[in-house]
Amino acid sequence: MQQLEGAERLSRSSLYRLILSRGLSRPMVTTQPKELRHFEADYPGDIIYGDVMHGPQVAINGKTQKSYLVSLMDDKSRLILHSAFCPRGYLDTILGIKPVVIGDNILTEVLQGFRDDKEYKKAKQLLTSIPLFQLSNKTLAVKSADNYRALRKSGITERKTIDTIIATYCIEQNIQLLFTDRDFLPFVEFLGLKPAI
Repeated sequence: MQQLEGAERLSRSSLYRLILSRGLSRPMVTTQPKELRHFEADYPGDIIYGDVMHGPQVAINGKTQKSYLVSLMDDKSRLILHSAFCPRGYLDTILGIKPVVIGDNILTEVLQGFRDDKEYKKAKQLLTSIPLFQLSNKTLAVKSADNYRALRKSGITERKTIDTIIATYCIEQNIQLLFTDRDFLPFVEFLGLKPAI
């Protein structure tokens, strides 16, 4: 910098601020840009994701079969909600051997979740072809309340009444329930609900 007669010496920081204030330079970016693709659920149970890994070969009915480790994890709490070794094609197998039924309230819950009309129509056609059970009556309504109260006495508060009704129906009718929702686990542990997987 050249010294002008009668002028005081200008510091580098003052010159830098002057250049910035006139928009002649942009500040240097010293940090990495923030990753914008990451997301996290606000509450436990909002996002459940699963993973399937190759498992060991297992003997089933005298035949060696490939198995898979199927795990479900809660995004917020990072808790593993379900993890089990399942033989290849387990769901396809039980659809042909074990009776599969759907409850009226479950049908409503599943169908109301579809946003795309084409997917809704396809699901509606498939699900309405499965035998439909009415999940509640006076006796089961009282039994559902009893089960809710039993869990509450054990320190567990069930979040959704419909889950209590579904679990109670399956317990009373001795039906295995296919679920991924962790809210059914207390019914398995304390009240004898049988999971399908």
